[in-house]
Amino acid sequence: METLESGLSRRGRILAGEEEYGDHPSPVDAADTYALDHLRDLIAEAVRRNSDVKLDGTDLVLISITGRSPMSTVVAYDVLRPRRLLVIHSGRGEEAVNVIGDYLVGPGRLRHSEFFHNHVDATDPRVVYQTIKDFLSRPDISRDRVILNITGGNKVMSAAAALAAWQLDLELCYVEVEPDPATGHIRPETQRLLLLDNPISIFGDQEMVRAAELLRAGAFDIASKRYQDLSDRLASPSVARFWKAVSDLYKAWCDLALADLPALADRVEDLLNSYREPLSPATTSRIRQQVAFLRRLDDSTESRLNLILGLHILGGHYSRLGRNDFAALLYYRAIEGCLAWRLEETRGFLCDSPDYTLLGDDIESGYAALSIGSPEDDTGLPSKVSLVTAARLLACTDDDFAKQAGLTSQRAIRNLADLTAARNKSVLAHGFKPIDVESSEKLGSRAFFYLKKIWELHRPGEDLEDLRKHLAFVVPPESGDSMAKEQ
Repeated sequence: METLESGLSRRGRILAGEEEYGDHPSPVDAADTYALDHLRDLIAEAVRRNSDVKLDGTDLVLISITGRSPMSTVVAYDVLRPRRLLVIHSGRGEEAVNVIGDYLVGPGRLRHSEFFHNHVDATDPRVVYQTIKDFLSRPDISRDRVILNITGGNKVMSAAAALAAWQLDLELCYVEVEPDPATGHIRPETQRLLLLDNPISIFGDQEMVRAAELLRAGAFDIASKRYQDLSDRLASPSVARFWKAVSDLYKAWCDLALADLPALADRVEDLLNSYREPLSPATTSRIRQQVAFLRRLDDSTESRLNLILGLHILGGHYSRLGRNDFAALLYYRAIEGCLAWRLEETRGFLCDSPDYTLLGDDIESGYAALSIGSPEDDTGLPSKVSLVTAARLLACTDDDFAKQAGLTSQRAIRNLADLTAARNKSVLAHGFKPIDVESSEKLGSRAFFYLKKIWELHRPGEDLEDLRKHLAFVVPPESGDSMAKEQ
């Protein structure tokens, strides 16, 4: 029985032209044929010993780039034992495909229906990609585990195949060899098969960029799912986990899921402490300030001003996304919140169940004096206080906020009513007219103006401009950039 050592010795003599084997155009072809005929199992056993390949028993599919020599494809097949094989070759690889078919198709090996081969233009990487993609879309091809062998073929084909693998999330393998120092020929007994992880799966730079784009676009639920997938696959998942937590926090904020915010804020802060990429001190400070702010955001009376500011921040977020109707609705609620909060906080008044005696004896005549000609003016003091009604009540009670905000005359009240009418006519309120950018921005400016006056009266120690800047949404830094971006 021939041993690997004696067989390799004879193969060496065939390569050197000292011994003939069959009718072949070159000693290299003759030596390859001899190895396939007599040394194949021994070479496969040696390659397995040299390799660290773990197979999990799934229906493996092998795609192999093949050039003039069939050897790397046969070696990869012998080690991996796939259930399906696709050989991709260019013009010079047609004979190699015939040899591969002769040795790999037959009893105990591949059936003819399990062996595929495609000729491609080696100079066009798009063809290689499309060939692989089309093959994987076949209904009889399992995607449980697909390995792409890039050993054979020319450099353009191998590079195109590697790019396709990274794009299609496939594993790569490569048959590494040590050439004989004296002759330069391959030493089959030194071969080993390397399984190469997809760089996207290890580092995920491109997918992290796509996930950041989703976060920037406000698609927080989809961004969260993308980051979760990355955190399951990346070698260093801390960054993906952190931005998933940020996505979840921002989504809950947008949904005004106030009960969920404290736990999500805690999660962001915990992961921020284990973040492994550089974040600027300013960005870290902003995130910590957001976390602290959102922990306090609830429906309690004490938190009402924070909630109103939170609505304005969300309005700015939707405005930057071009969703003017949503922005206008939030800005409107911020204006309404400021007026109602001031009215209720200073007098114990309830807008939903008003007791007008709390506002003074002459409140009805003062209210009537600020009539702006709306249909509700003829009904006297209303049973529920609306935005414009709150402004009139503040004005006629000589309120300090009303004076600082300029709400002291019929003209000012009418101007406010006209400004907020755009929201009332929108599809999200009582009409069907979309809100334009200008109307939305005017509502946003008025809302922030009222917030500043409230802050000056009730929280004079806080800089509202600085607070708003710090509470604006952030997105991950771009590749190579240590600064996270402000939305």
